[in-house]
Amino acid sequence: METILTVLITLGVAALIYAVMSVRTLARRVDDLELLRMEIVDLEGKFERELDNDRRDREGIYEDIYKRITKLNK
Repeated sequence: METILTVLITLGVAALIYAVMSVRTLARRVDDLELLRMEIVDLEGKFERELDNDRRDREGIYEDIYKRITKLNK
């Protein structure tokens, strides 16, 4: 009976240690994912600003071309 209890307690302690180590590993992975998420958010913002700048540049070019065409037609 004592042998069975010793084996069960040992297995319980081993399972507990494994669970704690798994939680710590998972916590590290979550931290890494959080950093990656923040980097993606930053890149998304930069990408949106770049698209807005390109759109504004294109609109300016189109307006300039339109003004030149209307001057030539007058």
